[in-house]
Amino acid sequence: MNDRQLKELILAAKGKLPFDIYFYNARIVDVYRERIIDSGSVGIKNGIIAAVCPDFEPRATEFIDCRGMYLAPSFIDAHMHIESSKLTSFAYCEGAVPHGTGCVFFDPMQMSNTLGLKGIKAICEMLGEMPVESFLQLSSQYLSTLKTQDDITNVIKECRAKTVGEISGAVVGNEEIIKLLGAAKRAGVKVNGHCPSMGFRDVQQAACAGLCDDHECESISDLEQRLACGMAVLVREGTIEPNCRTLCEGIVKNHIPTDDIMFCTDDKSAEDIKENGCIDNALRIAVKCGISPVSAIKMATLNAARHYGVDDIIGSVAPSRKANFLLMDSLENMTVKKVYHQGRLVAENGEFLCRHEFDITCYPELKNTVILPRGLDSHSFEIKAGFERGYVTANAIEMPEGGIVTRLVKGRLEVSNGIVCGDTKADILPIFVVERFGRSGEIGSGFIKGLGIKRGAVAASFAQESNNVVVSGVDPADMLCAVKAVEANGGGAAMAIDGKVAGLYSLPVAGILSGENITDEIKAQKAFREALALTGGNIQRMTVVLTVSLCQTIPEVGLTEKGLFDVNQQRYIPTFTGGEEFEE
Repeated sequence: MNDRQLKELILAAKGKLPFDIYFYNARIVDVYRERIIDSGSVGIKNGIIAAVCPDFEPRATEFIDCRGMYLAPSFIDAHMHIESSKLTSFAYCEGAVPHGTGCVFFDPMQMSNTLGLKGIKAICEMLGEMPVESFLQLSSQYLSTLKTQDDITNVIKECRAKTVGEISGAVVGNEEIIKLLGAAKRAGVKVNGHCPSMGFRDVQQAACAGLCDDHECESISDLEQRLACGMAVLVREGTIEPNCRTLCEGIVKNHIPTDDIMFCTDDKSAEDIKENGCIDNALRIAVKCGISPVSAIKMATLNAARHYGVDDIIGSVAPSRKANFLLMDSLENMTVKKVYHQGRLVAENGEFLCRHEFDITCYPELKNTVILPRGLDSHSFEIKAGFERGYVTANAIEMPEGGIVTRLVKGRLEVSNGIVCGDTKADILPIFVVERFGRSGEIGSGFIKGLGIKRGAVAASFAQESNNVVVSGVDPADMLCAVKAVEANGGGAAMAIDGKVAGLYSLPVAGILSGENITDEIKAQKAFREALALTGGNIQRMTVVLTVSLCQTIPEVGLTEKGLFDVNQQRYIPTFTGGEEFEE
């Protein structure tokens, strides 16, 4: 806001200049006093709120009758990854804004791990063209690749990051992390936490390191421990990890104050966004659990704005804040009817009014990012035992039903002609992570239990955190076929049976995003899920593994291009723990 606009705002607040827009006959949600202002009104000047319920006869260029609807601040998503939706920023906003999302604190972890600073700037540029406030949570994984503390500090400042995103509470004593924490402090930004399955001692360690919040609470005990340590809690309602109901029921039952509690989506699929919404869905659940509608809205707006130090510009319907608000006809079902950004109508009755088509030629740096190692053949997807015949005891990643947390289990597998065989009856199959950026050319291997694949193979290029190509299946030739199809397609996923591609899902934008609008992208995802059924496997578990569960930060065990990784011990572990060789 320049000096002229500031002067006009002040004069409009005093009634000496007309408002640009005057909203009247509204029920205003006052998040400061946690009450409803009946027959309320709001005057806007230059996209900023100049007056709420002014005590003078208003003059305005445009008058808008709110017809008794509730006028509330736009919702704030306190932590999320756009890439999880497989949508560009344009298509993401097409889905999220009509549901009332007016601000995102976004961590472009996958984009930064794929393309570094170029990817970060591309996603920020796209969001900058959209009618949504956006604040960068700069990926700690990307920052950890920088050489010096000065390099880290300079990148944080160059990107104008609001926070450093998701530092694992389990590794805060690591020298590299200490360097990163110091850089964040020098840059004057907060550090988001990532503390899944952690006991109270570890939570206190995380708090001592300066982690300001956590979005990994799965129980009310988790939530209370974080609050007791002075950390804020981001109640997550994601597609794979929907924790809102459990936590909100506990908040109500235990009479827990909500001042340091807010909402986030973390990871949301395009279909989930379109059908169920984003933060509005969390609010509906919170209200059903017994949290008052106004308190829930405060959690989704003012609490998040205060936590990140932006409550002077967003998070409430009050003078000097941006005119970012929405209209709802009910506080029980939280159905958003209209969304305004800086006083401009940007969504109405579920329709986004500011659609922007994505053109990849405007972002050449996002093309052709899948570069597989040379000389790949079917033997690249065999795991050798070191002897010809017998059995091995293998470490395996087990995928429980629901959620993303894995378990480390043992499996007894046959060795034939020197190759360790998968066992479809025991549901244990080989799995590989292939480095896909033309750098090291490494291929990590292990075994996974729970995918249920009976035939063929499936591969994908969008697995958090590395976005390397993950492939698993029954037949090495099918695994090769699927991996090659992903490369030829510029990224995405492929399913192969009998040496032929039987399903293809295209993500040509950095190998992790679609260039389609949200409706067409949902159709593409559904079509690929239908193709996955041909493997006879568990589609939900396959989706989770291809997307998130092989991370080095999600307990208990992950898989990288270097091999099996014990998350709890923070070290690589062998594929085999024993063997029994048969004599010829």
